Amino acid sequence: PADTDFIHQDSPSLHLSPQACDLGGAALVPDLIALLTSRCIKPALMVNTGAAITPAASVTQFDDLHFDPEGQVIINMVTKNDVSAASAVDEIVTLSSTTAASSADNALYRHGSNVSLTIHALSKRIPHSQQSKLVEFCIRLQQVTVPGPTNGGVLEYKGQVFWSQMPQMSITLAEYQLTRAPTGSNEDASYSYKNFTAWRAQLSELGFCHYKEDISWNYDHPTRVFQQNYKPTRKREDVRLMCMWFIYAPQKVWLDFQLRRKRKNSYLHTTEEFQSWFWPSWKDYLEDCQKVPSEDSEDEDMLSDGSHNEDGNNDAEDFGVEDGQDVSDQDTQELIGRALNNIEEVEIEQGMY
Repeated sequence: PADTDFIHQDSPSLHLSPQACDLGGAALVPDLIALLTSRCIKPALMVNTGAAITPAASVTQFDDLHFDPEGQVIINMVTKNDVSAASAVDEIVTLSSTTAASSADNALYRHGSNVSLTIHALSKRIPHSQQSKLVEFCIRLQQVTVPGPTNGGVLEYKGQVFWSQMPQMSITLAEYQLTRAPTGSNEDASYSYKNFTAWRAQLSELGFCHYKEDISWNYDHPTRVFQQNYKPTRKREDVRLMCMWFIYAPQKVWLDFQLRRKRKNSYLHTTEEFQSWFWPSWKDYLEDCQKVPSEDSEDEDMLSDGSHNEDGNNDAEDFGVEDGQDVSDQDTQELIGRALNNIEEVEIEQGMY
């Protein structure tokens, strides 16, 4: 892992170039890129020190986790309302300077890894609606550098600058990304993966990573529903994960759609291009899911009156009321509603109405 290339980030704003934004095989002209960027991407996070923070997470959520000094700093930040993201970053920078002066082998590697692993663990535990402080910490940390121990330069590890190039962050993201979303009925695992996906989406929306190395952009679940021979054994999970992207990164999704971005499918070992029909199809798919009758009402009526479709099957089965397919629960329906609201807002901004 120590030899794994770290993520490269020049700044917290999204980087676009004619070479990176290939549209149908032809490079986009810079003017078009600038136009799309100005209309589709929000500015990098502008921190308002007077803004209220999200409710502090319960300390008991993390009782089973062991944290090094770096982790304790971040834990204090997310569990105490009087500890700001800015002050937590200052403490991490102090630890970075102390570590740089250490003669211990791989001290900087362990330092970067401790920070990254803590962020990664918390992103799965903190509810997606309460992650803004953790996201702010990541953005702020990316904006600072640490003085080097000699020659008045900046602190580096294997050519990567602390912390503007976020050493170690890419390793843990890559490792977790290669793990598919939970299968079966493990609700705890599903909850963790949903939170993790929301965290990635928020960082993606803020242009946290250079486009070519934006490993936080997985995008498997929103596209899976359109794959040939899709079997919705995890329909509810896929729909919830799709909603995370439209709730927390609608502008990023729109820009990738407009620029026909390409992504690597780690599972199929192929490269896939965003298709022109993705955006309207996602909208239609979520609208159809929003129309699904609930198990407690219309489904019961269909079951009681013996209604069957032309194949001889009960209509309720087509709405996915089996385990893992039912999307009529309140949590999923609320997520669908929020996602569709964001889709409509983006379309209005882009003059589609």
